[in-house]
Amino acid sequence: MSEEPILSPFDVIPLSVGQFLDVVNIALRGSPASVYGEVVEVKESSKWVSFTLKDKEEEAILKCVLGVWQYRRIGVRLEDGMEIRVKGNPSISKRFGSFGFWVEEIEPLGEGSLKRAYELLQKQLAMEGLFNRKRALSEFVRSVVVITSRDGVVIQDFKKNLIKRGIKVSLLDTRVEGQSAVPGLLSCIEFVSKTDGRFDVLVVMRGGGSLESMQAFNNEAVVRALFAVPIPTVAAIGHDVNVPLVAMVADREVSTPTAAAIALNQSWDRLSIGLPVLASKIVERYAVSLPKERVERAVERMLTRFGAVLSNFSHHGTLYASRIMNAYSRLFQEVNKLEHALLRCADRLGNAIIRANDSVSRVSRLLTLADPGRNLRLGYSIIFDSGGKVLKSIESVRKGDTLRSKLSDGEVSGTVDEILGER
Repeated sequence: MSEEPILSPFDVIPLSVGQFLDVVNIALRGSPASVYGEVVEVKESSKWVSFTLKDKEEEAILKCVLGVWQYRRIGVRLEDGMEIRVKGNPSISKRFGSFGFWVEEIEPLGEGSLKRAYELLQKQLAMEGLFNRKRALSEFVRSVVVITSRDGVVIQDFKKNLIKRGIKVSLLDTRVEGQSAVPGLLSCIEFVSKTDGRFDVLVVMRGGGSLESMQAFNNEAVVRALFAVPIPTVAAIGHDVNVPLVAMVADREVSTPTAAAIALNQSWDRLSIGLPVLASKIVERYAVSLPKERVERAVERMLTRFGAVLSNFSHHGTLYASRIMNAYSRLFQEVNKLEHALLRCADRLGNAIIRANDSVSRVSRLLTLADPGRNLRLGYSIIFDSGGKVLKSIESVRKGDTLRSKLSDGEVSGTVDEILGER
């Protein structure tokens, strides 16, 4: 029986230092770990962020490093003294030959560290002005996208309180608890940013909770992603003391899903209230110029048609929403046309009245001049013969005729004794 030869370490294929470290690092990458400790010596350069994790119970340290882009995406601001937990892989630096830890995830531990991370990030974002922009919500919202967990009650509360006008609600389901919810939230928000014109408003919602459970909504990457969304945003996130940073950067911040639904209902509510008022104003304005019954019937038909559109809107939301807005616009256009037409009629009628007044004045002056009583008051008289006919010439008079003269205040009679003038 022959024996196997014993191999010396020098009989193994020799490796260069770089090759050896590559082999070691490949083996270490297969050993991911989760490590916690106290942060010290935080340093940030243009490419890397490094820090040291210190064991509080014994003299042990672990050098940690990650890329700046990864640090930004993780979204946790580090400061000396914070307690954190990191996940990643151990590694040996080929350049320096030192052992370290490549970080993939960072999670603050304890209320104090969470509070400090929240304050640091809030201060930085406020300095950049991310909390100042507040865009108005769209009028007559037709399509809403909601980011939350489908298992929570918040989405049901939201839908229950949203006005029944055929508004389409699209749900993007994702986790909302703790730091582990960050990747899902980022994915959903970035998806909305890429859907050009598909939605009118984005609503991010969840119930209340502790700072630990709210970590994803105080995450820098999530906050910046929400700020970059091209459509108006609403944050409906419950909280007690510390307002989530996601709520601060949103265009509208409310504390409950019911309040979010009410905010989206407002323009529809104004429309429902405004239509009867508008109808009443139309009747009041034009009742003098047009038969009241015709105006009321026209307005009644208008409202009936508009009501029919609204009643069918729940089945044909996207199609009829634009029709409603167009009809509402046309309604005001027709009212303006009617008003202008009536103003023109009023102007013409006013001019006609002025002309009629001028004519009446002229006729009145002529009648005044032709009034016999006026001439009598001026000293003239009218002479009648014995038969009561008005005498216009001496040709009709003979000596001895009895004549009667009418004066302004009475009559006198007499006999003709002499006729003067030519016959």
